[in-house]
Amino acid sequence: MDTQLKKRPIDEARERLKILSLEVADLVEDGTFYSINDAIVETLYKDDTNRMFKSYGQWKKEGYQVRKGERAFLLWARPKQIQRPLADSTAKEELEDMIKYFPLAYLFSNAQVDQVNPPDAQEAQKPINDVTQVLEPLEY
Repeated sequence: MDTQLKKRPIDEARERLKILSLEVADLVEDGTFYSINDAIVETLYKDDTNRMFKSYGQWKKEGYQVRKGERAFLLWARPKQIQRPLADSTAKEELEDMIKYFPLAYLFSNAQVDQVNPPDAQEAQKPINDVTQVLEPLEY
């Protein structure tokens, strides 16, 4: 019987991203890059083919479709606040501890998408329901 527990794909992805983060940590510490994500994208992900990175939803909104079978580039998403009980706490107020949790962000590059609907064509297909959609807002 196998004594080792099989890791979930999300845990494996998190481990890969931790390794990438360690590779570029010095570049963030010395001020070359603003964040770990910036350093990972600029030094490890960007090349002549992969120049622009967006989420699936962002590509879709712009009229692109991610090709079937493409693997996402991993980055750290914005931290979320979650409540987790403290194991050794007895006071009711101390049962819930707010901790930061960094989920994963899945991005796709310009080399992984195909244009299905140009943004202009999508806008032209939408019916205009309101005069505010036609007029541009005034700047003060």
